[in-house]
Order: sequence, then structure tokens, then C-alpha cells
Amino acid sequence: MTYFVRRLGSLIPVMLGVLTITFFLIHLIPGDPVDIMLGDYTSQTDRESLRRELGLHLPVAEQFKSYLWKCAHFDFGRSLQSQKPVWEEIRSRVPATFELGLAALLLAALVGIPLGVVAAIHKNTLIDRIILVFGSLGISFPSLWSGPLLIWLFAVELDWLPVGERESWDSLILPAISLSIGMIALLARMTRSSMLDVLREDYISVARAKGLSYFQVYYVHGLTNAIIPVLTILGLMLGALLTGTVIVETIFDWPGIGLLLYQAIQNRDYPLVQGCVLFVSFIYLIANFLTDLAYAFFNPKIRLEA
Repeated sequence: MTYFVRRLGSLIPVMLGVLTITFFLIHLIPGDPVDIMLGDYTSQTDRESLRRELGLHLPVAEQFKSYLWKCAHFDFGRSLQSQKPVWEEIRSRVPATFELGLAALLLAALVGIPLGVVAAIHKNTLIDRIILVFGSLGISFPSLWSGPLLIWLFAVELDWLPVGERESWDSLILPAISLSIGMIALLARMTRSSMLDVLREDYISVARAKGLSYFQVYYVHGLTNAIIPVLTILGLMLGALLTGTVIVETIFDWPGIGLLLYQAIQNRDYPLVQGCVLFVSFIYLIANFLTDLAYAFFNPKIRLEA
């Protein structure tokens, strides 16, 4: 229980730091949201009136103080463009982002972990080398490159899959693959490394001597003990997925938080940008928190040392 409380308490200063850094960075972005909202052919009087209405006429320190007070009361303001509450805008995009992120994470786990186990079992063979090469290539291919390539191949040339908004289940396939390629490669390499350490242990030799099946030796006894470092990577990936979706959602026009954040930055929509970053950071921290709990569950010594 002490471990749980300490880990939970550490989230508060981190969130405060994220909120502070985000607020001041967004105000450093060139451009005036009033100019974007009203255009170039509006009188100075109208500009000043809107600036006062939005509170942008105040010094940055005063704006920050007001923003902190509102956040403490779970009021994240209104979008400068749509005039809708920021939380309402984010909430409408959450299902699409979580759908894409969980699909990519599931695909990465189902492909990457078994590949790593196979590579470890067949160490220094052709199979192992092929998987290692795939791992190196997969980590080197960013979504900015793989996304357009997948669109060109499977949507334009072969015409197998649709590209566009979240219309049907097959619209999810290409963005999920694009988002998961790097994760598959990283999971495969991490699982291989962890499994190699486990396969040297005496209990694996005993399991083989008992005549246990391939699945029992390598997946029940081997992978169960090698999974702790992999869980750490999975937890970090879960949080990183939300930040990675900015590129993927923009490329595939997927209506999630990533695309919303991109559009908000373009429009200098300060409250919406801050709300999106704060939400993404919160999910990232929660993912790390749950990873720590899972880590402590599989390795009780961590709870005792904490």
C-alpha cells in the first residue's frame, strides 16, 4: 500500500510541471490567435475587443495564474475556434484515439513478443538474423515514412484498403500497422534479449529434462520470467502511442486527439492545445503508473525495496 501511495503522489508534481511548461511554450509560438480568428480585414477595435474577451490582453503571468486556478477546479477553458468547452472537444475524440492506440498495441504484442521468443530459441541461426534485421529496419522507419508508403501500396496501387476518416473497421488497419511497426521491432528485440537471459537458467534445463512441451518450456516457464522488462516497454508504449498518433492521425485523417492537437496548434488555439497536451501527459503518466504496479506485482522485491 505504501508503494502504491508513493507512486501515486509522484504524479502530482509531474503534472504541474507539464502544465507549466506547456502553457509558456504555447505562448512562444509565433502568431496571434485573434488574427487567425478574425482575419486580416478587421478593425483594430474589434481585435482589441476580442482580445479582452478572451483574456489575452493580460500579462502572461496573470493568464497563467488564472489558468492554474481554473485547472484546479477542472475548468480547462473553451476552444478559441469552436467556443466549445475544451474537455468536450477532447472527449469527442478520445474513442478514436484509444481505438487506434489499442489496436496498434495489441498488434505489436501479438507479433513482436512471439518473434522475440522465436529469435531467442533459434539464436545465431538464419531465423534469428532475419528477425534482428527486421528489428533494426522497423525501428528506423518512422510513421512519417511508413504511413504514406502503406497508403501508396495498399490503397492506391492494390486498392485493398480504404484511407480516410473513421468509417469502418477496415479503415483502422493501415494506421494501426503504421503506428505499430516500430513497436513490433522494439518488442521483438527486447523479448529476445530478456529470453536469452532466462534460457540460461537451470529451471529451463529441468523443464526440458522433464519432457515438457515446447509451449510449456518456452512460453510458460521461459516467457513468464522474461516478461518483466517487456512489460516496462509495453507500459511506456501505451503512453507514447498517444503522442505518436499526432503524425499517424494527420496522415490518415483519423479523427482523434492527435489530429485535434495538430489543428489546434495551427489555429493557435491556446486552451485546446494546453488541454490536449495535459490529457496526453496524464494518460502517459497513468500508463507508467500502471506499469510500475505490474512490475511490482511480478517482482515483489520491488515493493520491499521501494
